[in-house]
Amino acid sequence: MSHARESSMGLSGWAKLLRVFVGEADRIDGRPLYERIVETARTEGLAGATVTRGLAGFGAHSRIHTASLEVLSIDLPLVVEVVDLPDKIDNALARVGPMVREGLITLEDVQIVKYTHRELQPLPADRPVREMMTKEVVTVRPDTPIADVMDLLIGKLYKAVPVVDAEQHVVGLITDGDLLRQGGLQQRLSVTERLDQATLAAQLDEMRRAGKMARDEQSKAPAAFITRGPNGAAARAVPAVTYGRIIVVYSPKGGSGCTTVATNLAMSLQNEETSVALVDGNLQYGDVAVFLNEQSKNSVVDLALRADELDPEIVEEVLITHTKSGVRVLAAPSRPEYAEDVTGEQFSKVLRYLRKLYSYIVVDTSSTMTDVTLAAIDTSDVIVLLTTQEIPAIKNARLFLDLVDVLDIDRSRVLFVMNRYDKRIGITPEKIGDNFKQEIVAVLPAEDRVVIPSINRGVPFMLGDKSRPIARSFLSMTEVVRDRLTKLEPIDEAV
Repeated sequence: MSHARESSMGLSGWAKLLRVFVGEADRIDGRPLYERIVETARTEGLAGATVTRGLAGFGAHSRIHTASLEVLSIDLPLVVEVVDLPDKIDNALARVGPMVREGLITLEDVQIVKYTHRELQPLPADRPVREMMTKEVVTVRPDTPIADVMDLLIGKLYKAVPVVDAEQHVVGLITDGDLLRQGGLQQRLSVTERLDQATLAAQLDEMRRAGKMARDEQSKAPAAFITRGPNGAAARAVPAVTYGRIIVVYSPKGGSGCTTVATNLAMSLQNEETSVALVDGNLQYGDVAVFLNEQSKNSVVDLALRADELDPEIVEEVLITHTKSGVRVLAAPSRPEYAEDVTGEQFSKVLRYLRKLYSYIVVDTSSTMTDVTLAAIDTSDVIVLLTTQEIPAIKNARLFLDLVDVLDIDRSRVLFVMNRYDKRIGITPEKIGDNFKQEIVAVLPAEDRVVIPSINRGVPFMLGDKSRPIARSFLSMTEVVRDRLTKLEPIDEAV
């Protein structure tokens, strides 16, 4: 049997097929194992790799893993397949083998009938922009309906269009991502182009009924270049953006209601004009997803490990959408030990990047002062500090305020809030505020009959009857948060 040969047209003849059977939850060095295997195949120069996700299966432990809604598994079987020349497969196997601590690896002969690819030429970064740019540019006006923008982009090679004013000055840019995140597009343009005419027409009609214009969805302040400038500079440029605000909900005493406050605050801030990302910063035992009755196969770890290479598509893939509110959720890891894979610096970078995409980033935190919690506090614009009427909670709040002074954090960034207030108890917000020289700006009443059922159902009470005392108090606290944020200096530097 003659082996495959490699030519300028690709592979042909007999080759080796490497299959690696692993679980979706298998990890190595904090990253999904299948990603590391694919990355290894790429660095070894193999022809390609494919990952297939199984609907059901069981392995050596005879535990059945299934994607059915009745028994939703977060550890579905995966198969990574790689085909290439025997020597290349052997080199890759030497690296992949030790990675697979539990799983199955098979190797077999296969005959390649056809494998071709286009030759990619390197980008000539030293060529001037005028030689590379499109000269007949299609533009839209700020009052162009979003549905017309989408109709314009469908079927084109480009996936963005400039927005120009009456003097033909560029005032913004509408991209595929803008349409997907906030324009009402239900899938990327590459997928939209493949829809049947009836479905496409229905989506366009729905967007027209929404009445949104180009000015509502455009990315502001695009970068500009002179035509004689180098193409490499244009490729590296990033448009200026308006940064969102980071709100950290923290209590130095466990059980004070941080997750309840964080989830309902996110619900209160979310509306058509302000998008919200809710981040679970309690990496070991975070419950944000549980409080929202949502499940996520991805977590903070998946963004933290790629903190230096984040882009909107990665974030879109990792965050889940809370179906009842539209709030985007970054869940805690599925297992406590995965928290060790995230450093404070990585977590800070993730939060700083999210502020490019969302108006508000609400962060739930652990009471333990970990590196991640410290990073969240340091990165935050405001800190919602929770206490209750319990003496230990009050004592710990005092210690935290002392730490704030030591860390040279401006106390105006701290919004002191009393949770579960019971007027029958003699410890009042006024007394605590006077004693600590830190005003309690909001008081949330104790309403266990409302809060506990909402937690057990996974439906934040701020999505229900807003006439209840606790809902009214939450709305008041939300306005305090908004007011404090509007008084902060604008963020005008790259983060």
